[in-house]
Amino acid sequence: ADIIETNTFGASFIGMEEFQLPREMVREMNIAAVRCARQAADEFTERTPDKPRFVAGSIGPTAKQMAISTRVDDPAWRGTDFDQMVDSYLEQIEALVDAGVDLLLPETVIDTLNLKACLFAAEKCFAKRGFRVPVIASGTFSDAGVTFVSAQNVEAFWNSVSHVPLLAVGMNCALGPQTMRPHIEELSKVAGTRISCY
Repeated sequence: ADIIETNTFGASFIGMEEFQLPREMVREMNIAAVRCARQAADEFTERTPDKPRFVAGSIGPTAKQMAISTRVDDPAWRGTDFDQMVDSYLEQIEALVDAGVDLLLPETVIDTLNLKACLFAAEKCFAKRGFRVPVIASGTFSDAGVTFVSAQNVEAFWNSVSHVPLLAVGMNCALGPQTMRPHIEELSKVAGTRISCY
């Protein structure tokens, strides 16, 4: 692999709440994960210097969504709001960037509003640190070609994030290659950046 991920998919404050883990552990967990991934990447880069390896900071969607209610009896209810999501993602992103990731990977996006909060947090981090790292955003789509929670089709998904300078945008999980292919092809026709698929 040219890029390996940190094991930090759920290591944001809101992501860790589900497991009753204290907020104080966010920075510690993310930094430790980057160290592990960096050690592996550097070891293999040293073996084959002509093929450098990179570390991607994995950022998952959390179990809380903003696009829909998770209470059947209250369609207006949300488990969190945009500002809380931004704060949660910012804390994780700052730890990942400070620990030395080569890129950020918000992945398995099922709610585009959560992704927008994550990308906003990344931009805040870059402004505070005075430098940026590349970002690849990866959504998860159903057979019908819509995000699972926000129900955006591929083009709408791209339009929602196209204002952010992404290294790549793509898809992951949920579908096998044959089912995913037409959606990837559709994304390649509308996206103004590189396409990723894994």
